[in-house]
Amino acid sequence: MVVTVVSADETLALNTSERYTLTVGFPTATISADTVYGAMRGLETFAQLVQPDYSVAEQTIEDFDRPP
Repeated sequence: MVVTVVSADETLALNTSERYTLTVGFPTATISADTVYGAMRGLETFAQLVQPDYSVAEQTIEDFDRPP
């Protein structure tokens, strides 16, 4: 798993971006996020994709918060 966070700002506010892109491929998965909070959301999504046999289907998910 490779996680890339664009901003080092850890401030949490109503307008903090939680945008992320999760790409699951072989042999690795990547998360690219605007903030650490987006990275956390991406990791949560990845955890939900893991099947009982520990497999994960190859896919790309882009998720973002609703603009204020």
